[in-house]
Amino acid sequence: MKVLVEYSPGAHLDRYIATRLRKNIKGALELVGTSWVESMFAEPDVVHLISPDDESLAHDAKEQGATLVVSALYSEGDPGARFMNVDSEGFHSLRPKAERLLKMADMIFVPSEAAETALLTSGLALRSVRVVTPGVNLARFDAHSDIEKIVFRRYFRLEEGAPYCLTAGEVDDDERLEAMAELASLVPGITFFYLLTSKKGPAK
Repeated sequence: MKVLVEYSPGAHLDRYIATRLRKNIKGALELVGTSWVESMFAEPDVVHLISPDDESLAHDAKEQGATLVVSALYSEGDPGARFMNVDSEGFHSLRPKAERLLKMADMIFVPSEAAETALLTSGLALRSVRVVTPGVNLARFDAHSDIEKIVFRRYFRLEEGAPYCLTAGEVDDDERLEAMAELASLVPGITFFYLLTSKKGPAK
């Protein structure tokens, strides 16, 4: 069996959340000995999508007779892979592209029971929805040298064993930034690092 796992937003739009999910999926395939391919030209048996923006690729998959799998609601913090729109009052609704993609899917993966409920109560006629946690191949994070183990702490001058939190968000997301600042104030014993990105690429 050959699987195509697609997500190619382009460097200027990449927020890394969905890119990391794609790497996790490919790593999971490797762990069970399943081959993954890079394009539809390889005639995959399964096409796995993680962004509503790949709707056209979903049509190609159906035309070629491939099974279409969609990972939905894993990367809502990534503009390139969001399935939901949020209005000014905080109301969530599926993007039109997301609705069309989900209707085509033979299997839909979601990260939690809450996400499963959100889709099953959306009014869409969906074939199959399953909760699958966004697993990580821990072997990818094995340190190969003492330098790799301590490089982050050395760069940011953290003492050995000192707890820290690393997170990321868009530079113009004031609400999230304020929330993280409030959280940091509640746990003064933990150092917080907030990496900023912008719609034009990584923030300086």
